Amino acid sequence: NIPKSGITIISAFPHAHLQGRSIWTKIIRNKKAVQYLFNSESCDFHYQFQNRFTEPIKLYPGDEFATRCVYNTMNKTSITLGGESDNFFMENVNEQKFIIDF
Repeated sequence: NIPKSGITIISAFPHAHLQGRSIWTKIIRNKKAVQYLFNSESCDFHYQFQNRFTEPIKLYPGDEFATRCVYNTMNKTSITLGGESDNFFMENVNEQKFIIDF
């Protein structure tokens, strides 16, 4: 549980597999988007990085994440399934890594 005083996030690691092209996550507070946690307009699976914030971000009880991922499978001739392998489709808020300072 997040304490009423909140938690401080100092870094995030957006992650998508080979078909991933862009990903962003916004923080939703009281049903309104208050800021981006990160906004990666162009992702490259071979160039993944830890996104360390210039200013720490506070999260409070009840805050939510809204994540949007864009994938390109135009060059594929078969369906892309979800899975753990890099060749599969994958994005999940649970796969995003955060460094939290209590």
